[in-house]
Amino acid sequence: MPFFGVGYLHLALLMGAGAAMLGPKELPRAARKAGVLTGRAVGLLVAVKQQASKFAEEAQLEELQKELLETTKQIQSIRSEIRSGWSVQSSRCAAGARPSDSRELRLIISTLSSAAR
Repeated sequence: MPFFGVGYLHLALLMGAGAAMLGPKELPRAARKAGVLTGRAVGLLVAVKQQASKFAEEAQLEELQKELLETTKQIQSIRSEIRSGWSVQSSRCAAGARPSDSRELRLIISTLSSAAR
């Protein structure tokens, strides 16, 4: 796979010519310096990748918080509807009518109350 239009053979020839020009004394220093610079570049890329990942997670958390807030509002409105229905049924109970599902309705209200907290 060519690198900036330069194939592997050309790259190997350039490295060989560079090694011949540097000589045996400077070649280890140049190789060490190239390794250090490569390590810094890789570290920088890893840091950028981590920051991008962190940013994406924060954006996702904000979205989840909005959804949770919406769901909580919906639960509260359902709870208020159930309570208004419960007060109507309670007044019917006081008048002598006994709904068969009052125990289930109490269970629903207590469940919604604990879920909304």
